[in-house]
Amino acid sequence: MGGSRGIPFPAGVYRVMVTEILAPSPLPATPPLTMWFTGSKPSWTFATDPNSSISAVEACPFPDAADHVAVAGDSRLTIIRPDWDPAMTATSVINHPHEYISSVAWHQESITGNLTLGVANPNRSVSVYRIVEGRSPASRDFSIHTDSINSLTFLESSLITTSDDATIRQTEIEDRSVDVVLRRLHSRGIVVRSSNSIILAGELNGTLHLLDRRASPPTSPSVITAPAPLIDADFMFPLIATISDSKISLFDVRKTSTTLSSTTTATIPQRVRIPPTSINEISTAHGYRVVMWDRTLMSEESARYHEQQLGCTGMSWHALDFRCFTGADHVIYGWDI
Repeated sequence: MGGSRGIPFPAGVYRVMVTEILAPSPLPATPPLTMWFTGSKPSWTFATDPNSSISAVEACPFPDAADHVAVAGDSRLTIIRPDWDPAMTATSVINHPHEYISSVAWHQESITGNLTLGVANPNRSVSVYRIVEGRSPASRDFSIHTDSINSLTFLESSLITTSDDATIRQTEIEDRSVDVVLRRLHSRGIVVRSSNSIILAGELNGTLHLLDRRASPPTSPSVITAPAPLIDADFMFPLIATISDSKISLFDVRKTSTTLSSTTTATIPQRVRIPPTSINEISTAHGYRVVMWDRTLMSEESARYHEQQLGCTGMSWHALDFRCFTGADHVIYGWDI
């Protein structure tokens, strides 16, 4: 593939994807969704295919492509470039053959006009897409695990994945013959994140594994014990946020034996995220409720929250600004705080 940046794809067989450039979709016939931080109206809304339910939302966390948001749904992967006013920019839509995408991750060399991202498919594979402006997108599939893949991230030219097969694996994109088991787990692998070249992998039993790939030779992983069963986790060095049943917990990777704070909620959260521009706060999604927590207080009395009219099916934060994206059914909401 061309472009001055982005990971080089090795020689081989590629699938050329069918891509559409669409005008903004009309807003579905539902009342506006409101949230605590914008009053009565979101900054913008965008409706994807009404027959394609959203399963994952991931804003690009890297500055050179920070205005791109990937939205995974049934049979479609949509790349949005919101401009924070009612007129949306053009949207790239890639048709894929899968009914459900469990996770989306961006490669750190993505830039506007030359994007690389990966998605976890229900057939135990990962698809890595290259989207170069002016060309048809291409993809390569990597069969990695023996059971469902729940989460993935990139670390330089490597794919890091975790799965129901209770392993964390590293696969080289440029040399797919390199496939290493980084860690065998004692329960299902739920989530994997990377920050500052450190990999965080969480398993169902609450064990959090920290692997520093910069160490030579590699050191044994540090381990943090979080409440079980683990539902989700996020990592923004040095902070880790986890959710498990009705408990939210915060950890500092430099103090692996200490829980910074925790709180019990009245409802069970499904997602937790740390805003890159404000690590003093964390956000959680609880079905129809989105909650913002002050991590120094971590109490429902001090939290800010609002009831959504549609259940949240994805949450991500802008890399450079205090802006949040949420998915609900087939609608994406942007919140300019």
